[in-house]
Amino acid sequence: MSRGVFLLLIILIAVQRPATAGAASPPTFLGTWGSLGSGPGEFAQGRLDLTTDAAGHVWVLDAGNLRVQEFSGDGAFLSMWPIQMPPEGTAPLSIAADPSGDLIVLIQSGNVTNEDLGIAIQRYAPAGNLVAAAALGANQPAGAFHCFDLAVTSSGDLVIPYSYVTAPGNQSYAFVRRVSGSFAFVSEFGGAAGTPLPPIMPGVAVDALGNVYLAFSDRVEEFASDGTFVTQWGGSGSADGQFLSAVAIAIDPAGNVYVTDNQLERVQEFTSSGAFLTKWGAAGSGPGQFIQPLSIATDVLGDILVGDVVNARVSKFGPGPTQVIHGTWGALKRLYR
Repeated sequence: MSRGVFLLLIILIAVQRPATAGAASPPTFLGTWGSLGSGPGEFAQGRLDLTTDAAGHVWVLDAGNLRVQEFSGDGAFLSMWPIQMPPEGTAPLSIAADPSGDLIVLIQSGNVTNEDLGIAIQRYAPAGNLVAAAALGANQPAGAFHCFDLAVTSSGDLVIPYSYVTAPGNQSYAFVRRVSGSFAFVSEFGGAAGTPLPPIMPGVAVDALGNVYLAFSDRVEEFASDGTFVTQWGGSGSADGQFLSAVAIAIDPAGNVYVTDNQLERVQEFTSSGAFLTKWGAAGSGPGQFIQPLSIATDVLGDILVGDVVNARVSKFGPGPTQVIHGTWGALKRLYR
């Protein structure tokens, strides 16, 4: 065996070594795209939610401009189309790509003044054709429904955390609802205050096994697919593994969990069981900095994308050298781009 081949094998083994708690390095900053505006590739200074599809394309819910934009994995603008707001729609909230390639959009709807709020779900083809629509909570008693995020399982079901305030009575409940790809009710867990679920609108992600992760306030909670509480981690503060305002969450192909903090302006990475791995970010507009990172997504290669509200941009990061994301010859080239 030549010395060159031997060294290459050593490198490949190092690339494929599993990440261990506390051993991961912050990911490499790869660049940003977007700016404030309403033209192609520009974003309004409002809610930016992100999702990626099987081809590695990045879809951005540009709520302030009431539209969805499509980009290549490197940020090249590809297409855009308008969100067809329902008659009482007030704000687009979230977007997720399902296994078929369709895009699911979550919309807050109703009369904000009297708190008679509802939640609308829409399915779009990638070209922007509205395929189907439904209302969440249509069969519930009168009350106010609030939500922020949704996730899609590997089977195409939708997972939507929401809070519900009865009218009359003003009693608060928190639920996570699962519906099919055709928006039919599948299951729900949660209930009155005192259950593990928060009475607020958390960010949500689902792993390959169907486990549900919720990010909110000062912690992350994990539930099995049937709603059984599994674990939680975090705590209020700025130390490693703590949060002041956990708001968005994503899971990469290796099962690592990423959480954005809207007050600390940073991203933290954890193992699936909550062991802290690394962190990055700071307040600002420079490379790798954020001001209100309200959304996060990962792609099929394990790259991480962060939606930055005030900077009106998407920032992209590549995995650090100790993570098991890329274990092929082509991936080795990516580590040195």
